[in-house]
Amino acid sequence: HSFEARFVGTEVLGADFAARPLRLRVNGTDRPLRAAAVVLACGAESRWLRVPGEHDFRGRGVSACATCDGFLFRGRDVAVVGGGDHAMEDALHLA
Repeated sequence: HSFEARFVGTEVLGADFAARPLRLRVNGTDRPLRAAAVVLACGAESRWLRVPGEHDFRGRGVSACATCDGFLFRGRDVAVVGGGDHAMEDALHLA
């Protein structure tokens, strides 16, 4: 399944969701981005361990979101690294 999704890492300056296609005014261009759907990711930033290989394997077995990516690891042994409530919630989600 291909959703033809595109990740744009920039600051959103404004949005117009009154009609389709949806429009986002972003930093660095006068032309609005147009889309059928927009995913707003407004959560906290993950704290990575900064160990060798971590960046290289993001999306290939290393994840910071159990609820987002947990289904990819169904039936496999996984490890949750972290502390506090979020790590415990992720571990419970994966259990």
